[in-house]
Amino acid sequence: MLVEVLGSKVRAAILLCLVKASKLGISVTPRSIARVFGVNFTETYKFMKNLLGQEFVEKTPRGFKLTEKGLKLVDFTLTLIPSPKSWSSSELDWVRKNIPDTLYYISRPHTQTWFGPAPLLLVVDKRLQDRIVFPENFVLIGDYVESSKYIVRGQITNILVLYASLRGREYKYSWDNYLTWGSLEQSYADLLSYMPFWEEFLPDILLNSKLFDLDKLFKKASEKGKKRLATGIAYYATLTGWKPILKTPLYSLVDERVIGRVISITPYLLDSSVLVSRNI
Repeated sequence: MLVEVLGSKVRAAILLCLVKASKLGISVTPRSIARVFGVNFTETYKFMKNLLGQEFVEKTPRGFKLTEKGLKLVDFTLTLIPSPKSWSSSELDWVRKNIPDTLYYISRPHTQTWFGPAPLLLVVDKRLQDRIVFPENFVLIGDYVESSKYIVRGQITNILVLYASLRGREYKYSWDNYLTWGSLEQSYADLLSYMPFWEEFLPDILLNSKLFDLDKLFKKASEKGKKRLATGIAYYATLTGWKPILKTPLYSLVDERVIGRVISITPYLLDSSVLVSRNI
């Protein structure tokens, strides 16, 4: 409905970003819109200039924002955002309607979820840290790690929130579910780097390594994430004889402090008959 009513993806992308940015008092740029939404930059800039000429937007030092006249478009535009059944929840609907799509992305497992449903990781531009008030089912990643409320794995919250710089990160808007998602490598780099139960995502990578650019995965991970990934790869290589082709200096990153947590996922890496035969 969104694209059909507004006439094109370019118009839809611009209006989505403008109306959500207006709720936070910030500006948006045609370049960031074109990059994240995958639309033509020239057409994006042209339509923004048209809105400027009609006084729906005004130029600011940081881009464009809605004028008083343009603010009349907010409620109408937000009502056009669909909520596809496969990605429908009160939390995701809140994200769709409140955070500019160029200033966040969601990291999630793309393959097998070995340990049951995991919370999504919402990575938000750190410039918005004092501008957003999240609903109660959103928990800052630091609060999650520190609070005894979340010690039990089954008591996971729906969305974990990480404020960070988005510079150099890979993410794109999906016209299928109207949310912004991290790329495969970006998502797993984040999950390994920031999630409290990071080892649960290692089987996805180790058992589906051909799907990944492992060097890019290392590049996207934090220093802590690099060590966790390297330890997992080195352990799996020792178990199976796998010889990953890497430019990254693997063994210099292995961290003895996380080996215990890596070993704990062994039953998910090898067939039970192999475990028995090797007395593991």
